[in-house]
Amino acid sequence: MVSKLRYKNTGDPTGFKAFLRVNCVPVGMFVRYVGNRLHVMFHMGGVLVHYLPQFLAILEGSCKWEFSKNFLSSHLRQESLVSQLTALGLIGKLISGPWMKLVYKNAGDHSNVEMSSYFKTAKQTIDVWSANPSQMFVSEKDVFLRPLIPDLVLETLQSSALSSIVEDILKEILPVIAAVIKKQLRRYISGDLSEPSQELLEKTVSAAPHNIWAERVIGMTCHLWKRCPMATIGFLDAKIKAKTNKLMEWLGGKDEAEQESS
Repeated sequence: MVSKLRYKNTGDPTGFKAFLRVNCVPVGMFVRYVGNRLHVMFHMGGVLVHYLPQFLAILEGSCKWEFSKNFLSSHLRQESLVSQLTALGLIGKLISGPWMKLVYKNAGDHSNVEMSSYFKTAKQTIDVWSANPSQMFVSEKDVFLRPLIPDLVLETLQSSALSSIVEDILKEILPVIAAVIKKQLRRYISGDLSEPSQELLEKTVSAAPHNIWAERVIGMTCHLWKRCPMATIGFLDAKIKAKTNKLMEWLGGKDEAEQESS
């Protein structure tokens, strides 16, 4: 709903931008939510809680989208919803945000197998928080036990007046996160990749710690298939390789004789 209000013509993007400027809110704070990107939802939960008074002001004031005035504003005044958003925001600040930064944004700093120690630390930390969620309100370290960078959103979340309700919500969410990590990263936490040898580390030094390229390839395949349902697998394969490997650009930089011999 917030993403639609911010980005869609059916919402009120002009009014939303004016709201951001007046309140000196960075444009990047309200990001577009696409598909099942849960880290975006966690991030937005914290942002909404921090800017809730200002956000309610625009909804109940100059907002042109009537549905948001009636629906969003009434729901955002409920303690139960604000508590849920606070829980999501804490997860975003302490778990998913640091996770995305380490595994995706700074992927070049670590190879795939080198991530095993980080994943084990994350699992242990989430288990501790699951048993006592109140620790998330005072923690100065993220899920990898690295120092958190203080910011206003984190300060708002950790000083929430609804902390007891938020703790109950976190008790329900955190064990599920731990279970997903245990299932998806079992090889890194307790399996054959949990204690990698030096030889294995050297062999896998170029392996990325994430699967984002695989997701991109799947996305490109779906896009091309929709454009041309009759295309063969070989044709799609060639198109995707040309795009991802920049094969045509590489050939274009050579003269005709070199192209023929390549």
